[in-house]
Amino acid sequence: MKVILTLSFCFCWGITFAQQIAPTLLPLEQVEQLIMPFVENDVLVAKEAQRRANREIPEFAVSQRVSIQPQTHGNWEVLADGTAVWRLRILSKGAHSLNLGFTNFSLPKNAQLFFIQPRPKRYTRSIFSSRQ
Repeated sequence: MKVILTLSFCFCWGITFAQQIAPTLLPLEQVEQLIMPFVENDVLVAKEAQRRANREIPEFAVSQRVSIQPQTHGNWEVLADGTAVWRLRILSKGAHSLNLGFTNFSLPKNAQLFFIQPRPKRYTRSIFSSRQ
């Protein structure tokens, strides 16, 4: 089973999740961490098996609606070149993956949004701009 997080961001200059994108002032371990409820995969697998046995539509994920705003969550830093960076780490123990959904989101021109998932032997990084 997968977990969906619906995030509401109002304003952002640069974001990273779980890893630094540039030399910053605050060590990663000190960046605020949002801890999601534990995901009980055994329970979810059993429920999904029952849904399929009943010929119901399979579920893609378990949705956990949250509202995250750079004004109230995470850490802002200004780099030596004047670049503003906002970072937030998200932890969801038991989850096999995170699927982030956005509402009320606007990325200013020339800003970039980074999603970084560091895993041993499997490093994933996605970058988005205001054009997307």
